Amino acid sequence: MGNVEPILRLDSLADRLLLVLGGGSTAGTPAGSRPEGRAFEAAIGETWREFFELHRPWIELRRVHVPEDRRAVAIEVTNPSLDAQMYLPIEALPSSNSYPEVAGRFPASWLQRRFQVSELLETHLGDRIFEFAPPTSQDSRLYWGTNYPSLYAGKTTNFDFTIALARRGVLVEKLLFEYKYAKSSGEVSVDGNAHERLSFQVLEYLEIAPRYTNCSLNVITSDAFVQYRNKYHPSFHQQAIRLGDAFRAFTMRIASCRSDYLAMFGMLSNFLRSGHDLPRDYRRP
Repeated sequence: MGNVEPILRLDSLADRLLLVLGGGSTAGTPAGSRPEGRAFEAAIGETWREFFELHRPWIELRRVHVPEDRRAVAIEVTNPSLDAQMYLPIEALPSSNSYPEVAGRFPASWLQRRFQVSELLETHLGDRIFEFAPPTSQDSRLYWGTNYPSLYAGKTTNFDFTIALARRGVLVEKLLFEYKYAKSSGEVSVDGNAHERLSFQVLEYLEIAPRYTNCSLNVITSDAFVQYRNKYHPSFHQQAIRLGDAFRAFTMRIASCRSDYLAMFGMLSNFLRSGHDLPRDYRRP
């Protein structure tokens, strides 16, 4: 398919992130719910489209029907010379209507990014879940004793994006993505309680990862986390190291600045062009 290496021109991502930094604080409004947070997520979405367009000489793009749900459609990005595939949600490439359609050859779980809390709890704990239940109706009017599962019924843990990598129809790695936006009104410290929620999601991911042959959590943050004083950036990395050392199934990668973005997308490019597995830490392949 040619010998010229694709150039990942991801400078535009860094430029977009710089444009969406800043803005005043709004009481009671998390940073990710503000227009700038939504613009940050949209910027990453644009970068996915740019990423695949850059690889057009090497790949084929197809719409595939999810085998377990014929109403669901996903995108298959394949390098025929390597028999290597990426699968991603259809909404990642809104202009995909022109792509050819083929039957899917992968389980729907490869693209799952919403997980029932009840399933995560009960798969691990079984009946032990009742050890935590308030023992009497005086302790909790609605959720005591055997009513306890109603406390979390219908609750889900959701991730922002997912990609599945496969080779010859076998899962190589499922990547879950979280996008975390932050800002600094005074251009000194990151505002407010920026994204303690990520720490909870990290622990939920710990329950999800063993379900797959290889499943990673990949966090893309705005560069406010390295431009302004905060406790989150080093703590995110500490969690990644400590839990990665303790649990074989745990892989967490974090991208927070231009060099990180280039390295993260570079490792995905390397899979598409060469078929190489992704490193546990994309900065030290």
